Amino acid sequence: MTLNPLDPESRFYWSLAALGLSSIFVVLGLIVTFNAVSFKWRAQPVEVVVIDLKEREGQNSTMLAPVFEVMTSDGPVQDVSSAAKLKPLHAVGDRLPGYFAPETPRIETDATLRTARVLGYRLGGFGLCLGLFSIFLLRLPPS
Repeated sequence: MTLNPLDPESRFYWSLAALGLSSIFVVLGLIVTFNAVSFKWRAQPVEVVVIDLKEREGQNSTMLAPVFEVMTSDGPVQDVSSAAKLKPLHAVGDRLPGYFAPETPRIETDATLRTARVLGYRLGGFGLCLGLFSIFLLRLPPS
């Protein structure tokens, strides 16, 4: 049996596949967004200082990840950002608003949390569009 997109039975299977994919994208978007938002809720606002740029080897290039430092009552705490880029967002010596979770100890800036939220919104939005497309496929009149 070949799946002809114009055949009503095949359209049903294509729409089920699209609906399944859309569900995955919506769930991934929710997880990414919730992770960024819940970190911001748990963490305390601090001033973050970029003290170094650490090199990470990629497949085709070297990427730079900022090393953040915050001052706590126990002394300075350092953390390497998970967001490495070819052209880093921050320079050494920059002072940025950010958040620090002492229990992990993880440091994130407003910019990295915003980027994570936007990624979550885009994944979820793509999933919703794909879900609407699958419903549209089901509602097409038979040809």
